[in-house]
Order: sequence, then structure tokens, then C-alpha cells
Amino acid sequence: MIKQKGRVSLFIGFTPYHAYVVSRILDQCEGPVYCCFSKLWPNSSRRYTRLGFARDRMENLAGGLSFLVFAFFVRWLKIRRIALDVYMPHPGNIFTNYLFLSARGGCRVYIYEDGILNYYDAVQRNTFVGFGKRLLSWLGLMPYRPYKGHLAGYDAGCYDGAFLSMPTLAVRRDSLGIVRALPVPAKSLSVDPHLVLFLDQNVSAFLDDVQRQSCVDEMFRLYPLAEFRYVYKPHHDFCSEISHKMSRLSAAEAALPAELLVEKICPGHVVSFFSSALINIRNVFPGISCVSLASSMVPISRGGHQEPLSKLFAQVGVECLGAGEQ
Repeated sequence: MIKQKGRVSLFIGFTPYHAYVVSRILDQCEGPVYCCFSKLWPNSSRRYTRLGFARDRMENLAGGLSFLVFAFFVRWLKIRRIALDVYMPHPGNIFTNYLFLSARGGCRVYIYEDGILNYYDAVQRNTFVGFGKRLLSWLGLMPYRPYKGHLAGYDAGCYDGAFLSMPTLAVRRDSLGIVRALPVPAKSLSVDPHLVLFLDQNVSAFLDDVQRQSCVDEMFRLYPLAEFRYVYKPHHDFCSEISHKMSRLSAAEAALPAELLVEKICPGHVVSFFSSALINIRNVFPGISCVSLASSMVPISRGGHQEPLSKLFAQVGVECLGAGEQ
């Protein structure tokens, strides 16, 4: 149990997966809980207060107003000297950056799992916050500070704790404080052996068009369109032309994290280039075949050692095409 006597809990997230992870943490909290999420709200029986505005329309305006409301709320807590526990996936966003890098003054900061970010040396200069958002952070009196090193902020500061589904595989544990294992209860589904769920993603940073098409061709060779029915799930910020060959989800279904979608459609197979959802689905639903098309082509570093991403995927039972050629 997370002890919260006299404290307020604040959860922040930016993707459907963040909401999925936080829904597994909320029930452990006592005291007032507030959530600020941009894509999907956590699904939990634990009551919490939402901060911000819906972003289905006028996303930039709603996002800006949500930040100003959020910044005012944080300042209000500080003025009233209310102790705050913050839960975030990383400090590379104007909603989280100031809370992680500024003087905490009694505030405790926890990191929770963000795909595979916590399991490899994701080291590069943090540059994905533009001038407009940085200006907004100054207006909200929560100025954004660029940082170097690991994207999770491990080289810029330390966390008071971490929530991870695979804590033994985490890198930089010296920066994580007290590490708690996220519950990963294995579930049994009655799956359709002829249904394939394809999780699309933008792989242009790692594969050229020829390599991407080669991976897609291999998928259709393994699971021929004449024998298997495909369901297409876009990434929350990416959709490609391959969707025309597959069944499309409703808007509500497409917004769900893949880990929740599989419980609705019960596919026998889940295929992606190297989506971290493959790891999560394989951990929770051992009866579903999970296949990575391209993780063997992506080099990563773990603890300073170079290896293909497929090595991490294979440790939890994800089938990685081309891994035997490494």
C-alpha cells in the first residue's frame, strides 16, 4: 500500500498506454487523487478528479488551457503547503518537467513504466519540446528545462520510486528509488486462431521504405490474407496505407491500448514491427502468439552493452523474425 496520509496524488500521462499503466496503480493510493491525461483517462474503480479539458476538438487550444489549469492547481497546492506525490512516465513534457527538475520541497516524484523506455539506454539530447510549449511553460510559471542523457531523466535527477512490470530487467536502478512491481496477472482468453491484430507504428527512424515493405510482405507470407482475417490498429499518432487491406476498428476501439483491445476482439496472433505492447500482451495473455517483424533490425544499448532489441523481446516469449541471423 502506498502511504498517502495528508498528501495529494497527481498522475500525469500522454498516451493510451500511460492510462493503462496508471489504472493498475490507482487502487493502491489513499487520500485525494487527481489525474491529467491527454489521450485516455485511466479506467479504475478508484475515484479521482480530472484536470484539464477534452481534446477531441481544437486540440492545441484545449491542451494549452489544460496546462494552465494544471499549473494553477500545482501552484495552489504549493501555496497551501499541501504535500504532493507526482507520478509521471518521463520529464520530457511541460506537464512533468518542472515537477521533476525543480526544487521539490517535500514533493515526491515517481516514475511509471513507459513502454520499453525503462529497459534500455535511451540516451540522447531532449529536444522534442518546441518553442511554443516552452513559452507556455513560462506563462504557467513552470518553466521547461532541457536535459541531457537518458530520456527518462536518470542523468538529470533521481526518482523516489518506480512502478515497472519487469523490474529485474530495468536499467539505471540506482536512479529509481524504491522499485515496485506492477501487477501482471496472467489471463486466459478463448482466441480466434485465424484472427491477426496488426499494431502499426512509425518506424521511419529505423527502417527505410524497402525494409518496412519487406517486413509487411513477410507478415502476409506467415499469415496469408486468404486464410487469416486482419484487424488494423493505428498507433495513437500514426496511420499508414496498409490499413486498406485490413478491417478497421471503431474510433473508440482504436483509442484503446492494445493490451485492453485484445480482450475485446480475442486475436490468436498479434503482430507489430517492434511495439512494446507485444511484451505486455505476451506477459498477460500467454495464449496469444506475439510476433515482432523488425526488432532484430533495431540496435539498442542495455547497461552499456550493444544488442538487438529482439533480445529483450525474446526474453518474454515474443517471436522475433530474423533474430537467428544476428
